[in-house]
Amino acid sequence: MCLTKGRLPTILSIRKASTAERKNQFCEDLAALLNQIKEAYECTKKLSEGNLDINCSKTNFFAMPAKKLQSNLNHLTWQAQQISDGDYNHKVSFLGDFSEAFNKMTESLKEKDALEKRLIEVLEEKATTDSLTKIANRSKFNEILTHEMERADRYQNELSLIMLDIDHFKKINDTYGHIRGDETLKRLAEIVENNIRKSDFFARWGGEEFILLVPHTSLDNAAMLAEKLRKLIKTAKQAVDCQVTCSFGVTHFK
Repeated sequence: MCLTKGRLPTILSIRKASTAERKNQFCEDLAALLNQIKEAYECTKKLSEGNLDINCSKTNFFAMPAKKLQSNLNHLTWQAQQISDGDYNHKVSFLGDFSEAFNKMTESLKEKDALEKRLIEVLEEKATTDSLTKIANRSKFNEILTHEMERADRYQNELSLIMLDIDHFKKINDTYGHIRGDETLKRLAEIVENNIRKSDFFARWGGEEFILLVPHTSLDNAAMLAEKLRKLIKTAKQAVDCQVTCSFGVTHFK
């Protein structure tokens, strides 16, 4: 009995010490919790101000939504940069109504960009193509001619040129009308284009005059090509009820 009474204070003191430790531990845990909440608040505040360089601890439970938002916003920033560089294959799905508006904007930009490219193509085509015959116009031919002359001079390649015009074309217009005259011009362009190489360049020079640039071709071979085209045009079925003939001139680059 005395032994039991003698041990009681010791047991009580141990119990009192355990309670104090628990209180200390509780205070430490509460302080840590408040620090995490404070850290999460600071991270969220920085994000709301547009600062994406937040750095929250990985173990902070309260900061997880902010870190997720940070990741999404960083990815969104990258997507916006890609779109500004012309890559419109990006969609956003994590920001609700904003995502829908963002995706609509991307589609709109994509359509606008495609429209602008098509417009440039159309304008370039109109600037370099004869509207009636759909072959190159004089302006485009001059550009190609300059390029081919420089290349022939640099590499000592042969380069020949053929000019042709329809004989008595005014008479065709006066007799059959300008619509038939236009059809005659288109028919001539078709005949020539179907009987030259892909490397040759054919253009309408003006009115009933046409010009043909034939790279890597001697003067004699160019003359043979001119004679071949002359016969084909003369014997071909035309848009008018008369024979259409052309006069040709051939020269060689020196």
